Amino acid sequence: MREKCRSGFEVGRRDLYARAMRFVLASILLFAVLAHADDPAPPVAPPPIPNPGWLGLRLEPATPEEQKSLGVDRPVPRVGKVFGASPALAAGVQAGDFVLAFQDQDIADVRDLVTRVGTTPAGSAVTFKLQRGKERLEKSVTLAARPDQMALLRGEWMGKPLPTLSLANAGGEGRFDLSQGAFKGKVLLIDYFATWCGPCRILAQKLHPLLERERPNGFEIVSISTEELDVVKAWVAKNAPGYPILVDDNHSFEEAFSPSVMPTVWIIDREGQVRGVWSGANEYAAMEKKILELLGPKDAPLTP
Repeated sequence: MREKCRSGFEVGRRDLYARAMRFVLASILLFAVLAHADDPAPPVAPPPIPNPGWLGLRLEPATPEEQKSLGVDRPVPRVGKVFGASPALAAGVQAGDFVLAFQDQDIADVRDLVTRVGTTPAGSAVTFKLQRGKERLEKSVTLAARPDQMALLRGEWMGKPLPTLSLANAGGEGRFDLSQGAFKGKVLLIDYFATWCGPCRILAQKLHPLLERERPNGFEIVSISTEELDVVKAWVAKNAPGYPILVDDNHSFEEAFSPSVMPTVWIIDREGQVRGVWSGANEYAAMEKKILELLGPKDAPLTP
C-alpha cells in the first residue's frame, strides 16, 4: 500500500511539473507576441526596375584632398573610365570628371549615384552636373539599357589596339612590357586568371596543347593576375606554365581592360588589334577557332 501511494505521488508530481513547464512556455510565447504587437511591419523592398538605366562609367570615390578642392564634404564619384558606346561618352563625360548631382539632387558617394541610375528606367532623359577642373558642367542624356559584361567588353575592345602596359614578371625578375611591339607579327592570347580559379585551370589545360602545336606558326599566350606578386611567383615555380605570367601590381591592366570575370580572354591579331573577347573555359572552342583563323595556313609566311 505504501509503495502504491509512493508511485501515485511520483506520477502526480511529474504531471504537476509538466503542467508548470507548459504554462511557463505559453507565458513566454504570449509575452513575445505582445512585446512585438506594436512593432512596425518590416519595410517591403520596392520591386526591381525591369530595365534599369546605364550611364557607362567606372567610378571611384574622391579623396579627402579632392573633396577639399571641390568644396564638398562627401566622397563624390570621380570618373575613372568612360565606356565606349555609352550615354556618358555621347554626353562628353571624361575620365577625371567629378559627378556632383543627378536629376538636380546632390550625389553623396559612388553607391548613391549607382543606385539612382540603376533605379531609373532605361530610355529616361536625365541631367547630371559635373566638375571638370575649375569648370562646372551640366549634361543631358538618355540612359541606355545596361549591356552584359561580354557585350560591354567587346564593345570596348573589338578592333582596338593593344595598349602598352608595364607589369611585374612573376616568372623572373624585373618588369615585362606588354605592347604591340613585344608581340609584333604574333597572334597573342591574353588570359586574365587567378591561381585559385578552377575554370582558369581547366582553360589552361586546354590551351597548353594548342600553344605547343601552334607556337611555331606564331601563337603566344600571356597570363595576367591581380593577386600579390609573391603568391603568383610561388604558383609559377610550382607549375612552370611555359609562357609569361604577369602581375598587375600597378593596376594598369585593371584600369585599361576592366576585367571582372575569370578567366577572361582577349585575342590579338598579328597587327596588334583585339579580334575577340571571351570569358569562361566553356568558350574554348570559339577561342581556338578564332586563333586558327588569325594564324592562317601553316605554310603561310609570318608577318615581319
